[in-house]
Amino acid sequence: MMVALLLAGLLQNSQGLKTQRIDLEAIGLSFDAPVTWKLSKKKIKKEMIYTLTLPGQTKTGQVVISPTTLSQDKAEWMSSLKMLWETNKDENITQAEEEILGVPLLVTKANYYRRSEFRTKVNGLLYANTPRLMVYNMDCLDVDFSTVDKAWRDSLQTLRPFRAEQKLEPYDPARAPKIDPKNPELLPVKPPQVVTVSEMNSISKPVLAPKKVDLKIANRNVSFHFPADWTGAVETDGSVKLTHKDSGSVQISLFSTLDSEPVDRALASAAAKGLEEFEKVTQRIDGDPVLNRAAAFQAWVWRDGSTKSGPLHVGEGVVLKGDFYAVIRFRSTAKVADRRLLTDLLEAASIEVQP
Repeated sequence: MMVALLLAGLLQNSQGLKTQRIDLEAIGLSFDAPVTWKLSKKKIKKEMIYTLTLPGQTKTGQVVISPTTLSQDKAEWMSSLKMLWETNKDENITQAEEEILGVPLLVTKANYYRRSEFRTKVNGLLYANTPRLMVYNMDCLDVDFSTVDKAWRDSLQTLRPFRAEQKLEPYDPARAPKIDPKNPELLPVKPPQVVTVSEMNSISKPVLAPKKVDLKIANRNVSFHFPADWTGAVETDGSVKLTHKDSGSVQISLFSTLDSEPVDRALASAAAKGLEEFEKVTQRIDGDPVLNRAAAFQAWVWRDGSTKSGPLHVGEGVVLKGDFYAVIRFRSTAKVADRRLLTDLLEAASIEVQP
């Protein structure tokens, strides 16, 4: 969770965005959002409902957040919601189970008409072990969807439990916190601390790794730098393959922040894809985002576990510098894998724009 949270903080800090902390007392979660977002709270049948107004390209969008107590499994929840929206004659209904901050996010999306406006709506259920589960409903003009959805998902990456001693984990009915039905709203003992990014995260003299491969990203000539104990080559699909004399290889895809998904979401997507390979995960470790020796931001997720065929170790990392970032993937089926091979690579890697 801290990887996504701190990475989002680093990105906001680098872009100069002013944020506000939003506390969902009835759910037990907090998150950060731009100060330009308007928040209103209203009690409906003793339940606190939170409404956010987000700026779009043409009109504002809206996100309504409410607490719920789940009495269905994930499949039943999504099936019943789809049936309801089909009854409402909504169009282009799609559903997906995503992963955010290590917990499932059940997403249902559809289009509909309000008067003469073609609109998009999204329902999301955060399947987390919080005192109440978080449900949000986002609604906006279809032409504004990409803007509103990106802004909302960036804020979701800063979600954290209201109480510092709690961890954000997948929902487990056997361990779900008990709620007093006569007082369903959770009143926290104290607000969470604001997460800030220290200005000491700066590198006065960046050191570039000695080896590099040259390639073109978003019509710009760039060089991907990496340590001397790796050898590298550009593949036919434009990705980079690095091979280490001891560990095998890693696959690297490079992107521009100007025409690709945000780097924090790219790491979350890569980690979710890596999770699909496992039958069982025995350990997950998140590396805090920091500046590396080359003055590039780096962050990573590492998992150990197994498949039906035997041991599996998967590590995903990102390196961000300027307008470009790399998604790095390490995979091993050895009995033991040393994650330092990945972290040492991330500590030295960078993307440099050629003159």
